Amino acid sequence: MSESDKIALLARCNELELLLKETRKELRYYKNIAAVTGRTRLKEIEQFSNLIQLRNKAEKALEKARDELEFKVKQRTQELVDINEQLKKEIEERKKAEGSLTTQTHLLRNILSNIPLSVFWKDTESVYLGCNDNFAKDAGLASPDDIGGKTDYDLAWKKTEADFFRQCDRKVMDNNTPMLEIEETQLQADGKEAILLTSKVPLTDESGKVIGLLGTYLDITERKKLEIELHKAKKLDSLGVLAGGIAHDFNNYLSAILGNISLSKILLDPKLEAYELLEQSEKACLRAKNLTHQLLTFSKGGEPVMQVICIKELIKDCARFILSGSNVKPDFNIDDDLWSINADKDKIAQVIQNIIGNADHVMPSGGTIQINAQNITVSGQEASNAKDGNYINISILDKGPGIPSDSLEKIFDPYFSTKSDGSGLGLTICYSIVHKHGGDIYVKSKLDHGTVFEILLPAVEEQIEKTEDKDAVLPDGKGKILLMDDEPMVTDVASRILKHMGYDVDTAPDGQKAIKLYQKAMDIGEPFDAVVFDLTVPGGMGGVEAIQALIKIDPKIKAIVSSGYSTDPVMSDFKRYGFSEVLPKPFTIRSLGKVLAKLLHHKKPSN
Repeated sequence: MSESDKIALLARCNELELLLKETRKELRYYKNIAAVTGRTRLKEIEQFSNLIQLRNKAEKALEKARDELEFKVKQRTQELVDINEQLKKEIEERKKAEGSLTTQTHLLRNILSNIPLSVFWKDTESVYLGCNDNFAKDAGLASPDDIGGKTDYDLAWKKTEADFFRQCDRKVMDNNTPMLEIEETQLQADGKEAILLTSKVPLTDESGKVIGLLGTYLDITERKKLEIELHKAKKLDSLGVLAGGIAHDFNNYLSAILGNISLSKILLDPKLEAYELLEQSEKACLRAKNLTHQLLTFSKGGEPVMQVICIKELIKDCARFILSGSNVKPDFNIDDDLWSINADKDKIAQVIQNIIGNADHVMPSGGTIQINAQNITVSGQEASNAKDGNYINISILDKGPGIPSDSLEKIFDPYFSTKSDGSGLGLTICYSIVHKHGGDIYVKSKLDHGTVFEILLPAVEEQIEKTEDKDAVLPDGKGKILLMDDEPMVTDVASRILKHMGYDVDTAPDGQKAIKLYQKAMDIGEPFDAVVFDLTVPGGMGGVEAIQALIKIDPKIKAIVSSGYSTDPVMSDFKRYGFSEVLPKPFTIRSLGKVLAKLLHHKKPSN
């Protein structure tokens, strides 16, 4: 019942009550008249009767109206009760919704804080509306709450970076098109330049209108460094496939040339001019040997021939040798108790000489090269070839003009050189040698402030016993030697050398022929005292297969492995494959004589 209905009903009830009051007055009036006059009038009686009937109707109508009013009040009261209950339910549901919203908001903040990305969002004017903790840290802000109202020009970025970011924002919002995984550089609050993988997407309202953008980025600086290292490694592998084959054949030719030169020198009077020419040829061959040794550094699968060495003296010897006659002098700062290393002495010397030689080259006016070597312990080093452990840290500092930043990252690449007459292989070789030793090499440089190279090499606890070999006399030989090589010029010159020393020699072009000769010699009771086997025989049985078969025939066999692949794993771990000694090609008459004398325990003549 509406309020107006209530008012009308109450007014009607009031009218009926007034009517009843008037009726009662008139009734009393007529009663008084009847009592005075004693007369009864029919008309008055009828009027009186009508009044009574009217009164009864009014009373009934009033009772009905009161009942209706009571019903309407109860009905309205129940409606109010129902509305109140509904309101209570709505309030409870609203409280639950507010609690859920608070939980969702907290969860969203927690996700943004812990997601391994930097997240930010802007309005259509590229003004920041919010960000997560990672972004705030990069931007140099105390918390994400400080980002509101700022632009890229207010943060740690360089102006050129801010300009670029603004251009990208406009492109995304104007075209309503995402920009996904774009590489960018960013100067962060700590002063370091990071490489970022950035994505930006437009934000729209219900109608599809762009109202801003959402951006994320991932710091891929370390990933890029690893990609660069992997790219370098792939370049080295590709170069190694080519270098290994060339060096192997070249070493065979050098063996023949060196052998013939050595024999010719023995047969000639040292006073003759031809003898001097042969000496010059021999020196040229030895320089060529060093070149092939550098090429073999790249050979895929090649390993250094390791031995425990005292690095302290090696560093000093290399520096003094390279700087001999130069106006640049070394300044050593080397720990007295410097640890030893397990390394290929010639290769490590090559690394040190190469770097010191470069330092000398960039200081034509003279000066001092600082050469330091200390014991250090590496732990938790990222993006490095060096594992945790003890290392020798060798640093070589020059005072040259420095290396430009765009060249610094390419400094170890094959064929890259800052010298007009450089081959671009020196530092690449150094990089490969150090990595194959389980170490690492770094370079830091600043224009007009010089360059420093740091070399990490794994240290060992084993002590070195210093020995000096002053013997320069070719030993005499006695015994029977089997020589296997697929290259006739090598077997020919090696046979001549061995016979000149006093050995009896048989030759074989491959492993199968060598096995037959060895078995036949055993059968007739004239066994070979030693065998010299080429490691690789194209299209035939090489030294590794042959020695396994011969060990079954003669477990006490004395075998020497020889190869132009001087960095082959068999050469660095020859005993594991059944060989007794190793002889890298190209070998000289003296190196061949010494290894046989050592194996057969021949006494060397005195001076």
